[in-house]
Amino acid sequence: MLLLIRKLPIVNANLAYSSKGPVCNIDNAGQFKALLAEAQPLKKKYHLFTIKFDPEALCTEEYKKHFKDMGFTVKCDHRHLHDYAQPKFNMVLTLTGKTEDELVAEFSNKTRYNLRLSYRKGVTVFWTNDEGSGKRFHEIYEITAMRDNFSYRSAEYFEHMLKIIPKENIRIYFTKHEDDVLSSAVCIKSGDKMWYMYGASSNEKRNLMPNYAMQWEMIKWALECGCDRYDFGGVFVLDKENGLFKFKKGFCDKEDVREYLGEIDMVYNPFYFFAYDKILPFMQGFKRKLFKLFKK
Repeated sequence: MLLLIRKLPIVNANLAYSSKGPVCNIDNAGQFKALLAEAQPLKKKYHLFTIKFDPEALCTEEYKKHFKDMGFTVKCDHRHLHDYAQPKFNMVLTLTGKTEDELVAEFSNKTRYNLRLSYRKGVTVFWTNDEGSGKRFHEIYEITAMRDNFSYRSAEYFEHMLKIIPKENIRIYFTKHEDDVLSSAVCIKSGDKMWYMYGASSNEKRNLMPNYAMQWEMIKWALECGCDRYDFGGVFVLDKENGLFKFKKGFCDKEDVREYLGEIDMVYNPFYFFAYDKILPFMQGFKRKLFKLFKK
């Protein structure tokens, strides 16, 4: 398991976070505890108040009990956008045993229409994973972040990703119309799954629906690789009026939204954990409200 160490503001306390971790049979308590035991020396070294996991386990009463019995604090019933490090709900398209035609037939009517429209209007899709691809993606990613008001990673982050992930497992896709690059996405193969990791779109020619063609080309790559699943990533709002949910649901029209367990914490210091889990989110929420107020 990979652990990221994050500092709690002001005090000398840190949390360790294993994103989507650990990589093991999560049903096997012995394996889970063995990995956790290996991390024990970090508790003293980094003054850890918790080790946090968000395993890719479905939200069931059985898993809640499984982790509580192992001594974890389980956070699974929160619904607010900022209550979790990762989105609790994911859209996943099942690919096993399906052809391209069978998959398209499962898309919503509107998604099939937009997909055909993008090709008909002359949108083309290409991919690359050579040096400089990360910076090219970042140019569009930054435009998206500024438009939609979210924090974003540096260009160096994506360049580093291209260096450490095997070339056969990562592609950065781009859409183009005439001389304009319209959108881009980072797609990664991991095991039996293809991940749509990051997406970006420019402010130009959005009426040409370029992202539909781009998603379809990435899904076709997943089929070529023999993947069982194509993961569109998380959604925060289960509402068809929400653009992100509507877009992803259109490709997964026959699939149910996957609700994952949430987060589990091995808490070492209850006081600091309470400050992190309850007080800090309240302060951050208050800060966001002030920011919106002054922005108006």
